[in-house]
Amino acid sequence: MAILVIGLALLSFAIYYVLGLVGVFGSNDIRVIYIEEILVPLGPLLLGGYCVYSSLRNGTILRVRTIKNKAEKFSLQEFEKTGKVEPLQNFLKEKLNSKVRINI
Repeated sequence: MAILVIGLALLSFAIYYVLGLVGVFGSNDIRVIYIEEILVPLGPLLLGGYCVYSSLRNGTILRVRTIKNKAEKFSLQEFEKTGKVEPLQNFLKEKLNSKVRINI
């Protein structure tokens, strides 16, 4: 949820900045617009777009924590399509017993 809020804030800033820049292009008061002013909204726009995309993805994932305490995530989209999520859960419970924690 926090990633979505951050992404929306970045996108809002980029849109606000672009609208202000368009207003500057339309006025006759300013004769020079530096390239930095044009490129400023590009970073927040790209980062905000990625944050929104990342936060809106949904689906079942398998989180695996290794012995070295490294976390890996795997999508279970194919298992959901074929209806094999429950057999996978049962297999993991059977083989790994107390080391498996299932949060649905």
